[in-house]
Amino acid sequence: MKNLIRLGVAGALMAGYVTAQAQPLPSSGNSDLWLFVSDSSAGTTFAEDTGLSINSIVGTTFAAGGATPPNAVLSTAITGNINLGPSSALTSYLTAAAGHTLQWAVQAVQFPGDVNHINPGKVVAITDNPASQDINTSNLTMGNLQTWAGGFQQDVQYLAPTQPGTGLGKSYAFSDGSSTGQVWQPGVTGGFAGSTDLYGQGPDTAGVGLGQAVNLYALTGNGGSGQVQSYLLSQNLTLTAAGTLMTGAAVPLPAAVWLFGSGLLGLIGVGRRRAAVA
Repeated sequence: MKNLIRLGVAGALMAGYVTAQAQPLPSSGNSDLWLFVSDSSAGTTFAEDTGLSINSIVGTTFAAGGATPPNAVLSTAITGNINLGPSSALTSYLTAAAGHTLQWAVQAVQFPGDVNHINPGKVVAITDNPASQDINTSNLTMGNLQTWAGGFQQDVQYLAPTQPGTGLGKSYAFSDGSSTGQVWQPGVTGGFAGSTDLYGQGPDTAGVGLGQAVNLYALTGNGGSGQVQSYLLSQNLTLTAAGTLMTGAAVPLPAAVWLFGSGLLGLIGVGRRRAAVA
């Protein structure tokens, strides 16, 4: 009985949270959503696989011409709020950076690399950006998207093997990385050379501070070499000062859950008193 109660309470506490199987870089060319937090004062960037797969965020349904520039709203976008609390590694990084000005970004790429990569749903890239960058994000061509995807795949091939697993991120010096670039360094531009677009030719994601709400976008091909489709997934993605990555407000537990818990505690107390009397 005690185990059943524990399982029930644990299940209630997990309600409303987005979960996914970790796929840092499977053979299909998909990455999870990666979180980056940069501390220019220390010259480091924290990188972590969140465990959120691309499909868990955007679904799998894309059609040619489906997005109207600058950004359409994807009907399958984020079926539930993202609400990921900080890992112990991220908490340690934020604690060490107390008093410093930090910047953050998220990104994910699906890049199968086959001959049909120009078609909708083949290459899929996710990035954050302030609303002021909306037009720049939506104006990418297929060539931009392909270069961005290829660059980010190089990133993850470097980052994933250096980390022990999902939710166990690591801090890197700006100078760390592949021979063609550095780990994400805000304020440095130039394609693959450690730029704020995370090695590739994607949107410049610099200048986003902790607690600042930004838009979350998904981009995919449109069947040709011209402008790609762009989708607005969320207008309120935030990394809080405590390290929680979330869209919208935190999902509170229903009042019934708290009443259920207090009722259980009351019953336990009554049972103990009866036992004592007996």
